[in-house]
Amino acid sequence: NGEFCDLVFELNNCKFYAHQLVIAAWSLPVKNLLEHQSTCNQHLRVVYDQPDVFHMFITFMYTGDLPTQVTDISALLLLGATFQIPLLMELCEEQLKNNTDVKNVIEVCCLSITFQLPDLEQHCIQFLCRNLQEITKKPTFLDLTPAQMNAILGSEHLLKYDPEIKLCLISFWLTKDTLNREQFLVLLLRHVEWSKMPDNFLKRIIHTDSVFASNPSSLYLLLQT
Repeated sequence: NGEFCDLVFELNNCKFYAHQLVIAAWSLPVKNLLEHQSTCNQHLRVVYDQPDVFHMFITFMYTGDLPTQVTDISALLLLGATFQIPLLMELCEEQLKNNTDVKNVIEVCCLSITFQLPDLEQHCIQFLCRNLQEITKKPTFLDLTPAQMNAILGSEHLLKYDPEIKLCLISFWLTKDTLNREQFLVLLLRHVEWSKMPDNFLKRIIHTDSVFASNPSSLYLLLQT
């Protein structure tokens, strides 16, 4: 109800009342901001369009707890990163790990890379490699942007696996739109550790991989790389 509150977060038409000491104890950016303000009551305007998630965020800073199942965990993770609250990010990361499946692992992997969460990234890469055939058929994988695909292939956690896995990922991703995605092929192929590939891999690719077997230009770029 705002009683005794001295901090107001403003999101569009919503207001969230809080206490400076509580929020500053959790968030270093807010603490630094408040230390340079002279007035007792502060209004902070936040560019954020999900009031329900922000309410959960404020509640967390008073309770230290999250609901067992957070529907929009990525939005909460963004708030944790923005306000620099490690515990909140750890709890979000744990929920993401516990709820990883073949449908969401690619999205979770991208989140782990974006927010620099190495343990979660390793978890996702392991899950991906264990379920490669099923995951690479999902829209979440096939609709990856070139930048996202490049980031996943660049994960250091893929280095411990057979380099043919990277080539397999590239091939499946290329299949969705070979004509438009071929321009990124050389960039993506640079992630493959060619020295670790078996001697006969080219022969197997030409006979078994539909992308390279049916697209001379893609095969040429592969050979050139």
